[in-house]
Amino acid sequence: MESVLASIKGDSKLQKLRQIVLDNLENEHFNVESFASKAGMSRSELYRKIKRLSGKSVTQFIREIRLEKALKILSSDDLSASEVAFAVGFNSPTYFSKCFKEKYGFTPGETEFHQGEVEKILYHPPKTKKKDWFGVQLVYIPIVLTASIIIFGTLIWMRSGSDKSGTSGSTLPGFGTILPEGESPSNISENSIAILPLYNWTGEPSNDFMGQGLAHDLINMVSRNHTLGRVAPMLSVIPYKDSVPNVDLISKDLDVAFLLWGGIQKSGDFYKFSIDIINAVEDSLYLSKVYVIDYKNTESYYLMEADIADQISGIMGRTPVKMFSREAPTTSSKARNYYFQGIQKSNILTRQSWENALLLFNKAIEEDPVYIDAYEALAKTWGFGGMNWGYTSQQEAWGNMKYYLQKILQIDPGHKTALFYLKDGYFYFELDIAPEIPGYSNISHEAMLDFNADFAGKMGRHLRAIEGNLLWLKNEPYAGTVYALLAINYYFLGDYDKARTLLAENYDIYKTDLDFLRESAKAWYFLGDYENMEMAVTYFFENFKERPLILRWLRAMVADQNKDENEVENQIRILQQKYREGASGSPAWFIALYHAYKGNKAKTMEWLEKSYKARETEMTWLAQEPDLKIVGDDPRYIALLDSMHFPQSARTHVNTSMISQK
Repeated sequence: MESVLASIKGDSKLQKLRQIVLDNLENEHFNVESFASKAGMSRSELYRKIKRLSGKSVTQFIREIRLEKALKILSSDDLSASEVAFAVGFNSPTYFSKCFKEKYGFTPGETEFHQGEVEKILYHPPKTKKKDWFGVQLVYIPIVLTASIIIFGTLIWMRSGSDKSGTSGSTLPGFGTILPEGESPSNISENSIAILPLYNWTGEPSNDFMGQGLAHDLINMVSRNHTLGRVAPMLSVIPYKDSVPNVDLISKDLDVAFLLWGGIQKSGDFYKFSIDIINAVEDSLYLSKVYVIDYKNTESYYLMEADIADQISGIMGRTPVKMFSREAPTTSSKARNYYFQGIQKSNILTRQSWENALLLFNKAIEEDPVYIDAYEALAKTWGFGGMNWGYTSQQEAWGNMKYYLQKILQIDPGHKTALFYLKDGYFYFELDIAPEIPGYSNISHEAMLDFNADFAGKMGRHLRAIEGNLLWLKNEPYAGTVYALLAINYYFLGDYDKARTLLAENYDIYKTDLDFLRESAKAWYFLGDYENMEMAVTYFFENFKERPLILRWLRAMVADQNKDENEVENQIRILQQKYREGASGSPAWFIALYHAYKGNKAKTMEWLEKSYKARETEMTWLAQEPDLKIVGDDPRYIALLDSMHFPQSARTHVNTSMISQK
């Protein structure tokens, strides 16, 4: 594996650029913009020079120099991985560890066990062709999918063997309560908790879902009580599954004061759930408790869940005990198991896991026909499958989503969440913005603005969309897609510098998140930053197998900028074929956008009307899409807005001019 230093040895131009990076390793504000300034070049000049001389992008060039410096420090100094991460300019130890392992094949904490490899990398690099090195790197690029509703997981490195006192070796024996139950500790910097998936100590891999299922339920239960502090969301804690926690590191990574951790053991039909709640601020074990239950007895299981939630509430808010006591959502242990397994599969976010999740949720309902949680999971999973990623047709996705939400409302006519998701379905799949839900209570326009930030943005209420996206980010700090969505919101408000800053600061961190990559490419297109758009689109096509149609459109835009007419025709031909096949992913919409970009009003309207007829979900962008300003005064365009019931307040962007929003 060739080192960066070796690859530029003898090239004075690259050596000078490398020195600029080394001189700014500890500068947390050092980025492509400041690099270009210090090098006396424009961003595009710097990009072209580094690409020509090294074959790498600017961000790759910077990152690899940082990583090589980190490798040198780790091989010679007695510093922790977190200390080294900050020393070489990484703001996140988690992201540092991920990049380090992708490049070298081992974690920072394992460096001492690879001294032979380290010496070869740093001092005796093999004479390997650049393309071969790049091929090796591709082996380590992780593929992480995210949903339009929920967003993706990241691999997290944990330093083992250095747990704080009371968190290692003493969590299984004894199980005594360290402090009186319900008594809150003092001097807590933040009233917050991360509930980690319980470790599977049963020796049976088929039981892996149990620890994740319990964490999922506890997070949902405690999060619903807004009088308590912040609860780290499920996607933030999944990466810590099956790892002995380093309390200090996780506390800092997730910005929480408390951790709940434990394990599951088995004896016959009985399971022992060992729960520890650790106060990371005071460096102490605050609560330790054991539950031995017959896992087939659903009442016992849900009583355990409620009791653990009460323990958490007592620690975080001194709230009365038994506040979480509730009727079990299912009386069937088999249904509960299938549901938890489905949740586990849906968190993987691939086409195969999507299909498996549907199968498992259906099995849960076969075991318990009134299991509302399983119906809700089925509805959301089907809806996701018919949108951007096109796992199924829109017709099938919406038909099943509506069916399962209606089943919930038959069981519980006042179920608010089901009503909101049903209104979401009418918005995306029926292209109907009116508040009416046939046969059910209406959902007001204002309520939808609060419920769905995407809805708010498409109504032209971008400040409301920012509020919603910031709330999402607060609840899920690792949801990288939000940064790209915020950039789009700021673009529509005319704050282009803010939009560009959000994209630049987060691209390298979240580019392995497909949803972030897709939305950031679109944001750069809006901003007219074709160089960065090309970077994102190229990265996507080189590293991922998925081919959502929005990326086909963006690739056509890249090809047009590069005057590659054959590639433009190829991508448009694929979109046309997908339209003829009736595929989801909105092919007609993206063909319309291509013609709008080229200034062809007639073709734009022709394909917009086809898109509307096919009820393509991207038509929800109709009142906001910047390229559609060329048809803003066309009566047929206005008729489409009327058919979808867009309010007048949503139409100012395309109908009047770009200036009105900026």
